[in-house]
Amino acid sequence: MKIYSPCCITSRLLPGIRIGDVEMSIDIVGNDHSGRDIYRLYFDGPNFEIEDDNLRSGCQGGSLQGGLCSAISFLGAFAESWQYSPDGGGEHCDLFDVRLKDWAIENSDELSMIAYDIEENEMTVIEEE
Repeated sequence: MKIYSPCCITSRLLPGIRIGDVEMSIDIVGNDHSGRDIYRLYFDGPNFEIEDDNLRSGCQGGSLQGGLCSAISFLGAFAESWQYSPDGGGEHCDLFDVRLKDWAIENSDELSMIAYDIEENEMTVIEEE
């Protein structure tokens, strides 16, 4: 596997991104009965370690880069929902653990820039062999 910027190998020895003092790592941990890959996300920050395995690929399976792009997009929706619904009643406020709220809001611009770089510029950031 080859990793290109803005991705990195995280402290969990997995591909991911580092924004501020939080690392987000991603791995494929299996697939469900319909052929969709199951991604596990790890968020490691100064005050938390969070594991999340709610992200799935499309019905034909996926790649680590595809999962990373999806996770970043969902983090953007999560942050935006909390910005406009500080009481937690927004449509996407429950996508991730609430402990990620402040980090996602503070870094929503950087998350958007990474998503844009990868998706719109069709960058390869995780090359699986």
